Amino acid sequence: MTSLERAGWDEFIGKHAPDLAKNRHVGRICLQQKNKYRILGIEGEIPAVISGRLYHKAADPSQLPVIGDWVVYKKTDAHARIESVLPRKTELKRDTATRKGRQRSSIQVIIANVDIIFLVIGLDTRCESQAHRTLSDNYW
Repeated sequence: MTSLERAGWDEFIGKHAPDLAKNRHVGRICLQQKNKYRILGIEGEIPAVISGRLYHKAADPSQLPVIGDWVVYKKTDAHARIESVLPRKTELKRDTATRKGRQRSSIQVIIANVDIIFLVIGLDTRCESQAHRTLSDNYW
């Protein structure tokens, strides 16, 4: 099993992965800290940043890479430069809070391409809060 298969490579991703030119690779985002990323690729984990072209081409932040995304990147001496995001199979997203002066709320993608998530909620308090009701309405 290759490192990409261990990271979750499957037929869906294989169908959407482009034919890669020289010095282009496919990897999975395993860490995101604002505009800095770590990619899990064939060579292991490498630090990465988004290319300016990808950043400016994104219509909104939900189109930028998040943890779990499969990306095409170009490796440089110091880091990798993320050039594109492959189509997502699944995504966990939420509305962002609207701020004063903003016309509409936007979507925040929390994680992409996951099959199972675990929600952990403390039961040491009363279960009548809005968060508990929302979770039970949506997921049970």
